[in-house]
Amino acid sequence: MESGLLGKIRQIVEDCKFLNFPDSRLALEIILASETYSDSEIIEAFTCLPREVVSEIRQHMEKYETTGQYYIISSAGMADVSAAMGRTWKLLYSFK
Repeated sequence: MESGLLGKIRQIVEDCKFLNFPDSRLALEIILASETYSDSEIIEAFTCLPREVVSEIRQHMEKYETTGQYYIISSAGMADVSAAMGRTWKLLYSFK
């Protein structure tokens, strides 16, 4: 049976393809999902991702590794997602 995160990711992948959105939209969703889903669900999702999306996530991780801090700036303001980045980093590198 498919996890909730995997189903959500599959839908986002299809939406991004249909709307011709960049992979970065999906990468951010997965990073932020690390705060909600279990380790096994996140690792399961990594195994099903297109290579381009995993590459995009790794690029975010490289930026995070430099400072240990990561912020997202949007119209809603600035959010510190360092905790989500740290957890995603650990899971991504355990998945290799």
